[in-house]
Formats: sequence, C-alpha cells, structure tokens
Amino acid sequence: MQQKIRKLIGQGENEKLDFKRQISDPYKIARTITSFANTYGGTLLIGINDDTSIFGIDPEEEKYMLDLASNHYCEPPVQLKIEEIEDPDSSKHILIVQVEESHSKPHAVINDNGQRKFYVRQHDQCLPVGKNSINTVPKKMLLNNHHKLSKEEIKLLGFLDENGKITLKMFMKLCNISERRAKRTLIEMTQNNLIRKYDHEKEIYYSK
Repeated sequence: MQQKIRKLIGQGENEKLDFKRQISDPYKIARTITSFANTYGGTLLIGINDDTSIFGIDPEEEKYMLDLASNHYCEPPVQLKIEEIEDPDSSKHILIVQVEESHSKPHAVINDNGQRKFYVRQHDQCLPVGKNSINTVPKKMLLNNHHKLSKEEIKLLGFLDENGKITLKMFMKLCNISERRAKRTLIEMTQNNLIRKYDHEKEIYYSK
C-alpha cells in the first residue's frame, strides 16, 4: 500500500490527479469532483501536503465532507470510490478517492444560493465552462497532443457553444485580454482547426 501511495505522489498533480491536505470546504472539493466526472475521471489523494509529505487526516471526517460534496453540492450526485490507507511509518491515514468519467454528464456544482456552475479538468486545474461545452471541450483537448488548451481557449469554446459566434472585440472583453494576445489566440485556434474564421460580413467573426 505504501508503494502505491508513493507511486501516485511521485506523478505530481496533473489532469487526472489532485492532492488535498484536508477538505475544509465541500463546495470547493465538489468543483474538483465534477471536473473529473465531466472530463476523463481522476484520483484525489486526501491527506497530502503541498510538498507531497503525508499530513494525515481523520478519515471519518473527510469521508463525511466527501459525501456532502458529492451528494449535496453535485447535481446529479457523483459516485466516489474511497479507499482508506494507513501509512506504516507514521500511522497517518490517507484517502484515495476515485472519480470515474461520468455517463451522466454534465454534472454541475450548486452553491448555497442555488446557482449552478460547470467545470472540466485541464492540466491540474478546474476550469469553468458553459453547460453545452462539457461534451465538446474534452474532445477538443485531444485534437492535437502538442496543443493544450488555455483558460482563454476553453472559455471561448464555451462561449461559442452558447452563442454561436464571436468577434475579436467580444473575445477581448470576454477574457479581459489585450488585442495582441486575443489575435494570437484566435490565429492559433484557427490553425489548430478548433474554430473557423469568417470574413464575409462587415466585421470578421469566428465560429466552430
């Protein structure tokens, strides 16, 4: 078991692996859970410090928080597979939480005001997207193995799912970025066949 933990820790946080010292906010952990479920699945290690040393947790308390997150803050609820491990050297407890890619996506995170937000996993982050992007953004991530989508690109794809088209000025405002950066991003996305450029109207616009 110790070898299993060390192997996981050695991978570092990535698109399918996330470390948590402990769960202090079920809403925040629900974002990670739904991002895994909405993308390709993943593993949560609970009880690991930022420096990858073992912090240790009260397993029952963390299980309670996970249950609250997955069943109360996720809609629809997300099923978790939880494995409890005790480190033989320190006698500290760790939880390995498996989240499978969901067949019931999209899963939303609901805050205390009833507002719903949708997330996907990109690199080691949970990124917000539009509801209609859940099934399209992950596929776009795989179109070019050498091109990882940025936050701006994912946000743009989500916007296009909801609105159909966007202009340069709209994209600058959407992501609060400079004209130069916006132009460069649009050119790269066009070259990677993520979007298409249309210039037969008064103003150039981009769509899928």
